[in-house]
Amino acid sequence: MRKKNSLPEISTLITPGTTQTTGWTTNKGSRYRFKFDEIKEKKFDIASTINLKHKLATVSQKKRNPQPRRMKACSQPRTISRNRRIIKRNQKNGACKRFFSADLKNEIERAEDSNLWASSNSSKLEENKEDNMEELVGKEAFLKYYQKYKKYSIDPKDCKDSASTAFIQECKNLNLNPAPIGLIKRKGNPDVVDVNYLQLGKTYMKALTKSMKHLKVRDVKIQNIKENEKGVIQIIDALKKFCENIKLLNTTLGMDSVRHLCQWMKKQDNIGSLKLKYLNCSNCRLIETTSLCLMRGLKNSQPDLIELDLSRNKISDRSCIVLGEYVKGAYYLTKLDLKWNLISSKGATKLFKGLLVGASCKNLNLSYNCLSKYESLEMIEELSNLINQSLVHLDLSQNHMSASACAKLGELIENNHTLYGLHMQGNNCYVDGFGFIRVDSYQNNFDYSKNVYISPHEFTGHSTSMKYKSEIPMNFMAVTKCWVCEGWSEKTFIIDPHKSIQDIVEPLHIHFSYNNYQPELMISEPDGTYSYRTMCPPGKIDYFFTMDKIATSAKDHFRRKLKVPKMIYDIVQYDEIKTYRLAKINYCIVEQGEVLDKDYLPISTTCVPRPVLMKYEKPEEVKERPPWEFPKSLFASYIQDTAELISECFEYDWSLCNKPKFTMEEEEEIKAVLKKHYWLIKEIFKYQSALGTTSGSSSFAIPLNYYTDFVRNCGVIDGKEINYTESDTLHLSINKRTKMTTLNPGNGLVRFQFLEILMRLGLKRSKKISNKAKRIDRFMNECILKNSKYQKVQEWRWEKYWNEPVDNLYKFHIKLLQEVYNNYSGRFKKPGEQTFMSLVEFENLWEHSGLQNDNFANRDVYVCFNLAMQTRVDELTSDKHLKMSFVEFLEAVARVANYLSIPPPSSKSKFQYLKKADTMNSDNQDEEIEAEGDEEIFLTEEELLNQPLNKKIENILPNLLTNCTKQGFQKKWEWPTKNPKLGLYEEVVHIPQNNTELKQTMAIGINRLIFNKLGFRELIAIKKRRRML
Repeated sequence: MRKKNSLPEISTLITPGTTQTTGWTTNKGSRYRFKFDEIKEKKFDIASTINLKHKLATVSQKKRNPQPRRMKACSQPRTISRNRRIIKRNQKNGACKRFFSADLKNEIERAEDSNLWASSNSSKLEENKEDNMEELVGKEAFLKYYQKYKKYSIDPKDCKDSASTAFIQECKNLNLNPAPIGLIKRKGNPDVVDVNYLQLGKTYMKALTKSMKHLKVRDVKIQNIKENEKGVIQIIDALKKFCENIKLLNTTLGMDSVRHLCQWMKKQDNIGSLKLKYLNCSNCRLIETTSLCLMRGLKNSQPDLIELDLSRNKISDRSCIVLGEYVKGAYYLTKLDLKWNLISSKGATKLFKGLLVGASCKNLNLSYNCLSKYESLEMIEELSNLINQSLVHLDLSQNHMSASACAKLGELIENNHTLYGLHMQGNNCYVDGFGFIRVDSYQNNFDYSKNVYISPHEFTGHSTSMKYKSEIPMNFMAVTKCWVCEGWSEKTFIIDPHKSIQDIVEPLHIHFSYNNYQPELMISEPDGTYSYRTMCPPGKIDYFFTMDKIATSAKDHFRRKLKVPKMIYDIVQYDEIKTYRLAKINYCIVEQGEVLDKDYLPISTTCVPRPVLMKYEKPEEVKERPPWEFPKSLFASYIQDTAELISECFEYDWSLCNKPKFTMEEEEEIKAVLKKHYWLIKEIFKYQSALGTTSGSSSFAIPLNYYTDFVRNCGVIDGKEINYTESDTLHLSINKRTKMTTLNPGNGLVRFQFLEILMRLGLKRSKKISNKAKRIDRFMNECILKNSKYQKVQEWRWEKYWNEPVDNLYKFHIKLLQEVYNNYSGRFKKPGEQTFMSLVEFENLWEHSGLQNDNFANRDVYVCFNLAMQTRVDELTSDKHLKMSFVEFLEAVARVANYLSIPPPSSKSKFQYLKKADTMNSDNQDEEIEAEGDEEIFLTEEELLNQPLNKKIENILPNLLTNCTKQGFQKKWEWPTKNPKLGLYEEVVHIPQNNTELKQTMAIGINRLIFNKLGFRELIAIKKRRRML
């Protein structure tokens, strides 16, 4: 009989199970006992029996091209000390790390002595030929593998092609000792290939891929392989159409490995057999090029993924945009993990649009990205649409989003009741216990560093592990306020008036510690009890009750007496900020629960996130309206054109003028005359410079053509004393003497130059008058004052604009006007500069409003802009007169409304109908217009012009809402209502009138409405009176 090869086959019998991750661990109590008695008696070659420990010592892997060591069948074992050194070296090289027990040795020897193998080979091989899948799990798999290996060493041709024989053959071809690679497992799934921390080289990877070609591998787990990209490529190339799960966690993926993965997906997609459902490329060191290649591969092959994990890489916006194209067709994608990447607002917007088309994503993780970079309102709107459509869990942690963006997102999802998990820590906001996004300032001062317990698990879409219930400490504090990740559960609190709290006075509120002790209204039940059902975080929760502004605790609930009374500050109740002092407090212990099942469906539907909060409407007394005062209006911050301000402007402009040679007396007289008329000169300049401004101008100045029209209309050009040539020469010479700057363009007259040219024109007229000052005064009165177009802006403000109706209208529509101002301002704002609206932005606003027509052109827009700006002393070195603030914007809106004088939305003017009718050619169309107009209330042109200013402003607000605001704002906007008696928008505010009312109203805090109503000085007086009480 031929002598068999004595390769160390025993080492291949012990392979890591599915639960082991980092090599071998010795378990002294474990034993491998194969049931040889169940096998029929077969003939066995005794000559193959050797000492197991001695053979185990030869398993050690050589550093380079190890040769199989042939040993004699009856050789004696080496000394124990030498065996220990060899085994220790084998452990270091990654070979087998477990001794066989003496019982296993005896069983194998007894099986060999019984000659079992000779007859069992044929029967077992026959059985295997009938099987479609080789057994790779369990004790029987070890026995069959050993049998197959012994048979293969005798006659390889008699062995069936299988995973194990392919691996043995490849090891023999590569001159390798078989090593534990996870092919034969004690337990687990035979469809799973797990290569984790095995440190296999290129040759062993090649042997593994040979065996994988004979398996229907469904799950491939390649983890923690960072320096063997060629081995990863070999495994990817060996994948078949059965593969559903590819996990490449902590594995370096270069361009070659990514290309091979994309080619495999494309190949399977072309033949219609791509079954990939789970792809995990977390921490694979994907850079922009490799990630872009992977995204394009996903887009081209379009696998029906259920979960996609691309976290902890360097994915940028370019790759995210391609990913957004892929997810448009990913109709089964439920989980997408993109945390710890480089995605900004641009890439996220494209991704959200793609997920909206797919409409299947339930769990999205974008934490630790750069969403605050290029932050835009479009991203917030697309994200809110995605949340309202499909998401149930969202993580936006550590993106440093601004407070305005967080507030906008909170507004858009305020009525959403399907997003059960939301993470917003690391942004300028927080999430309360109901799931609302808050941007309150007092929450920022809360110290989260004390007694904080982070949830031990992260939501993956599967059931929460219950083994953590007993590990949650008593001082658990809900930090993220995520119902899903922290395992919140429903709890009902019941108050019995006979047992809990006596003499209950409605309303009864409950205050929870996890929600910053803010009041929550309890519901009165028909049986006389009060109940409140809510979601609570696991751990210990403190709570107390309040009724009639008095804090108390329930007797039949768990409660404890505090050694030191606890002060609860900043409790907003009845529109007041209150403080409570507690000597006793209730508490309860809440266990960790489950909110969603594995299909992302809520387990309980009683409590939903962001519910409609019930509030107690406190009856308030109606008092007489206080008289309207300018200092308490919205116009109080506007700088008025006072005599002092006009005098400062004149002195500044006079100092810049290039004056002719005068005597001291003449100069003083001329200065006095010009100062008397300076208010007129300033108003004329504002109007004329606005007419001469073009789109995109950087300053207001009067160009030559508009100057010529002005002097001609005023009668300055008489052909004798002053002609057109002399007038134009003055304009050009004055501009040439001044250095050209951004605010002084050099082709037009600025304010001080306009003052100078009027002075020189006045000196040229009426030369018969010897006194130069009288000559200029006559010129101003006869030519300029009578014939020029101007407006007394300050008088217009006091007569029509600065009054209670307009102020009342603006106060109740301030959010709408602020929204319009924010949408059309800030384009030219520099970092750190206050937001302003430029002339270009103001022009774009009215172009989009739908109010411009032939009678209201861009030139009229420039006039309204310039007349609404506050008067500035210095207009040469400072550009504040070109940057419109919000209070100036309010006046500009009023001037536009006054110029337009459109009818109310519910009526039509005859003038408009007649104008439309003139443009029609068909008589039938004229009849249709007249028929339509008969149903409306007609207003003549004179009636439109005579409308009060507040009514004119009110008429253009619907156009601003429809054309100049976002759809999200339009859906939430509600028009305020007027008091029918007063004709004004009114809110009822009770102001305390005596010490008793003051003591009741100002029990602990200060009424915010009183602060808004009385102002700062009155608030200080109330505080002093409170101290005296």
